[in-house]
Amino acid sequence: KAGDWAQRRLTPSPTAGRAHATPQMPTTRQPSTSPAAYSQASSAYSNAPPRPPQSVPPMPDPTTPSFPDDEADSSDDERTVAIVRRAPATAAAAADANRAQPRQRLSTRPAYLTERAPPPPMSPELTAARQLDTGLSEYVDTLTIPPPGLPGSPPPLDFIPGSEAEARVAFTCFSRDLAREFKLRFNVVCKTDVATVEVLQRSLRERFPTGEVASRQDVIEVRRHAALLSELLVRVMGSYWVDIFSGDLADWAMFVPPGTRVWPFARVMRYVVMGDQEADLVSYYLELEARALRA
Repeated sequence: KAGDWAQRRLTPSPTAGRAHATPQMPTTRQPSTSPAAYSQASSAYSNAPPRPPQSVPPMPDPTTPSFPDDEADSSDDERTVAIVRRAPATAAAAADANRAQPRQRLSTRPAYLTERAPPPPMSPELTAARQLDTGLSEYVDTLTIPPPGLPGSPPPLDFIPGSEAEARVAFTCFSRDLAREFKLRFNVVCKTDVATVEVLQRSLRERFPTGEVASRQDVIEVRRHAALLSELLVRVMGSYWVDIFSGDLADWAMFVPPGTRVWPFARVMRYVVMGDQEADLVSYYLELEARALRA
């Protein structure tokens, strides 16, 4: 075998010495440089008709601000009115706009925010005694109305509170009505504990299986369930409202002692829309309870 390989190496290849054809690049045609071609081109250029003058738009003045018009025939006064309608100047106007049209807005705020304790409410009666300290739970359908009490008939379901006192009274009324509804639907008696949170999120899953909050009644239902969650945080963990100046309840903030800020309405809305992609409300409640026990 070694001899065969040596013989093959000594035998010249049949293709050895052949010249390989290299591909030729296509040649481009060069323009003619004869005097006749130049004279013909210059005569054609001189005999061409002149072009009409083009109008150049004037340059805008950089010192004068310009705004895009919504309509061609709209005046400055109409544009100003439209801006005011889109952005209410006061919290009361924002609350009226929120009542008029339901919105499905997902808040980008975190679930929990650790911070120093803000000043407590000016009225001490707005902060209930912590159930974590007393160990005494209440039936949700018979919750006591906090001061200043109910002035008359219960508030309507689309009511937007304007103060901490109004918020406590209205959300207590919403919680009592919702607990009575749970008793008829699920045959359960709700108390101020984590079992009520389980029934609450079960009700939300049945009402919003696709996670779509499209109608005014849908928005009201989400608010009712969020009001119950916020009232549980108040009575069990001693929480209190710290920011209620927005017309959108999703921006309302609550402080859970000793150092956690939460947004209950925004959290419930995220659970409804996101579904299984978001942590459930039971784990949310248990986490807050564990933080409150550290105090």
